[in-house]
Amino acid sequence: MIIIRGVPALVVLDVKTFVVRGEFVGLSELVSFQAARVSELRARGQEALDAFIAECREQDRHPLKRYGDNNEHYVLEDVYAELKIIAEQRGQTLEVFVKEQKPFAFKRKATAFEELMLHQRKMDMQHRNATEAEQ
Repeated sequence: MIIIRGVPALVVLDVKTFVVRGEFVGLSELVSFQAARVSELRARGQEALDAFIAECREQDRHPLKRYGDNNEHYVLEDVYAELKIIAEQRGQTLEVFVKEQKPFAFKRKATAFEELMLHQRKMDMQHRNATEAEQ
């Protein structure tokens, strides 16, 4: 999960394509985004959220999802209530907990091919350094 401009988004990795996909929680419509790299995730999410907010303004509708008998509650309120419980369990305020949320990094074992390529780069670097030292 990451929080972009105050709106949480659930993030998953597509293990077949290694594309990171995110989906905002608590909005009146499905707003999703994707990135080829984790470092691009926040920017892609901000772009998607900005486009959705602009569309809501143009159509004069509220961007947050409501529920209840008279639509008096926002789903996002419930999400933040849950996050507040987690923050309190960690001895933090909700604000500190939210500010600390960062995109995660994927760790996986390198494939045999990736290990071979890494070894080749190391050997190339050693050869280059040795050649420069001789000159």
